[in-house]
Amino acid sequence: MTIETTDGEGILQQIYFTELGHVMAKIYNPKSKTWTNRRIGNLESLLNENQIKLKGYTSLKSSTIKKMGK
Repeated sequence: MTIETTDGEGILQQIYFTELGHVMAKIYNPKSKTWTNRRIGNLESLLNENQIKLKGYTSLKSSTIKKMGK
């Protein structure tokens, strides 16, 4: 997906969230050939805006979650 940023046109590679609950975007700038990670917002706020209530956190490792998804 091509997007416009303050640094010019970029390619949105990935959207993910961190362990601290930040929603992030990984953006590639083809002119400078660099990657940038930008904070989009807070995961809890995003869930609340979409009427999804956060009830708690799991202690599962990401590798365990990946195995469950297979």
